[in-house]
Amino acid sequence: MHQGLRLIDPSRWLLLGIIATSDWLWGGTRPWTQDLITRLLLADLIIFCIALLLLKRMPRIAPVAQWAIILLLAHGWLLSWNAYPGPGGLRILLNSTPGQISWFPAFIDQGQSIRSMLLMTGLLGAFCMSCDLSANKTWLMRLWKFMAFLGFSIVILGLAQRFTNAPAIFWNVYENDGPYFFSVFRYHANAGAFINLVFPMMASLAVLSIVLKWGQMERVLWITGTLASCAAAFVNASKAAMVITLILILLGTCGLWILSVRPGTRMDKRSLLLLIGASLVVLAILILSFGLDQALVRWSSFRGLSLNADRTLTYRVIIEHLIPRTRLFGVGPGNFEAAFASLVEARDLPVLGRWDMAHNDYLQGLVEWGWLGMICWATILGGALLQALRMIWDQAIPLESRALGFGGSIALTGVLLHACVDFPLQITSIQLSIALLCGILWGCSSNNQARKRKRKAVS
Repeated sequence: MHQGLRLIDPSRWLLLGIIATSDWLWGGTRPWTQDLITRLLLADLIIFCIALLLLKRMPRIAPVAQWAIILLLAHGWLLSWNAYPGPGGLRILLNSTPGQISWFPAFIDQGQSIRSMLLMTGLLGAFCMSCDLSANKTWLMRLWKFMAFLGFSIVILGLAQRFTNAPAIFWNVYENDGPYFFSVFRYHANAGAFINLVFPMMASLAVLSIVLKWGQMERVLWITGTLASCAAAFVNASKAAMVITLILILLGTCGLWILSVRPGTRMDKRSLLLLIGASLVVLAILILSFGLDQALVRWSSFRGLSLNADRTLTYRVIIEHLIPRTRLFGVGPGNFEAAFASLVEARDLPVLGRWDMAHNDYLQGLVEWGWLGMICWATILGGALLQALRMIWDQAIPLESRALGFGGSIALTGVLLHACVDFPLQITSIQLSIALLCGILWGCSSNNQARKRKRKAVS
């Protein structure tokens, strides 16, 4: 038992280190950084499992999420094992040729599928670890604050680059990142999705710091972080991110107002209105201070809300030609580019350029995981969002839990909206943040419900 307790905390500290590594090593967007993060996550998962064995208990995970994880891992590993090695397995997609075992489904590229499944296993392990530690209030707040602080640090780097007119990422001046890089991300849309993921987490901490009268330094940190992150979303040149940021700010403002008028709340409505008004003024000043040149150039070339022709054609090819072939099981995680390119070439479809991502995570998910895998992922992500909404409206749980549910629901909404027009859920650092956030929301909600049942039983 004591040996298990000695291992459980180191596994959690290592998890914090992995989050910092994934965020600061170019957001995990380079192949070698993705492999490094995968190894670290798997090593941490092994330590966590050994600790649980010594403690003689299972991880604290809601049964629905647990079964979704088991099904995802079984689906991914069994079909990877049955796949042919190398791109020769594309004949499964093009010619309906079965895998190594003829009566069992298979992915199209064993090597790429296994590489991606190792990362998926590590990410699902991180989900389990965050879900399990949510029962410990100290570790729950520590993880939440650490993720928010790291997000703030990434935002500060991006704003510093804009303020100094840096030609590239500070330590990557030899790379031609183009005019739209931001912070550690070469692609501004990925940066925008990351910002919209972390600023609601900071906002929830800012609200808690004011309502619970935390120390002055913490209040300044989280309020400043929230405003700076919102400003960064507008200084960054991603149009989709700006629109989503406006939606999230509106949702957050309406949510705070609704919560303030409910009975039993500790929020003063007049103070809340003053805070919102002052925040909007400061936000406008920050946006103008850091410059809007690149963002204005992007909007000046805006031709309406319709997608460009290339992307529309790509979506049509995926829906009309690719998804009907991938069906229930998919082509395997990480195999979208090979499957799409092979189908375009075989059918002589008029799609130009290289499409390593679908620029729509839902379509790409259906191609790679099939309907079975997408149902499991929807259970994990959608379930986390539902748990967050339940936490917001449950007045019987601690205020900290309600605030985390509030911030978590807005953060998840932002990423899920962005996934409709880009590929944030294919970026390793964002994948890890989402896995941890979902684990926190599932675990926190389950623990709150368990405490309520225990109180009812005692009374």
